Amino acid sequence: RVARASRRALDRGVPPGYLEDQLRRRFGARHGAEVQVVADAAKKPVTLDKLLADLETLAPRLTGTPAPGDFWARARQEMAGLFVIRHDDAPSPAPQNRIERARLMLLAGKVKEAIAEIQSLPGGAAARDWAEAANRYAASRAALDLLESAALLEAETPADTSGKAAVQPSPVNTPRAI
Repeated sequence: RVARASRRALDRGVPPGYLEDQLRRRFGARHGAEVQVVADAAKKPVTLDKLLADLETLAPRLTGTPAPGDFWARARQEMAGLFVIRHDDAPSPAPQNRIERARLMLLAGKVKEAIAEIQSLPGGAAARDWAEAANRYAASRAALDLLESAALLEAETPADTSGKAAVQPSPVNTPRAI
């Protein structure tokens, strides 16, 4: 439950709050690296919506589209794109089509493939920060996948760093000072 709640928090782009402590208590002994990845992701949250919006913003720079006032550069680009020879089964190399493929890959959860598609564009270097954020997104989701699997497969009793059963008080039932 803690791993699923943490995923929901990251998907919304909000810090997990007390869930981070719960993750450390529940999974820290056996899956400390994954817990740390989730904790780091919570400090700089990346959502799928943000990745898609940033990709949309970057699109003109990625496609190498000339500035609106540069008539001759735009005309040369249009002329160069009039005739393209490719195999029937090959995906379109047109930058706009590649950006759309990357968008669909993101929506399908194929983040690494989307990053590769974007980085292969003429202006792919402009997407360095976007690719870094997408990598953080993918790493945090992979860590959460592992933690959710561990929650299903491992005993419910959390262990401390020495392997003994840990006491895990509920944050909801803790007495408040008045």
